[in-house]
Amino acid sequence: MIKPATSKFIATTACILMLLGCSDESDRMRGKFVSGCMQGGAPEPICRCVYTKLEAKYSLADIEQMNEAYEMPPETMMRDIIQFAMACDAR
Repeated sequence: MIKPATSKFIATTACILMLLGCSDESDRMRGKFVSGCMQGGAPEPICRCVYTKLEAKYSLADIEQMNEAYEMPPETMMRDIIQFAMACDAR
């Protein structure tokens, strides 16, 4: 039988590893988004701000789909990006 302390350690370690895995994917997507945004002419702070707002509203899967080269993002997401960019620029 596994001791309660060992059980807690295993559960905590598993949670940390899952969060690190998500973080890596999120960081990769943030880098791609910010890079593309800057290539479009926006300053880095605004691109990072827009991504933070996107991340708060949309899932990583939605953001990945939007970032696909051959697909146009949904109209609602495009409107949000424009609104986020204006809000980030107003700071």
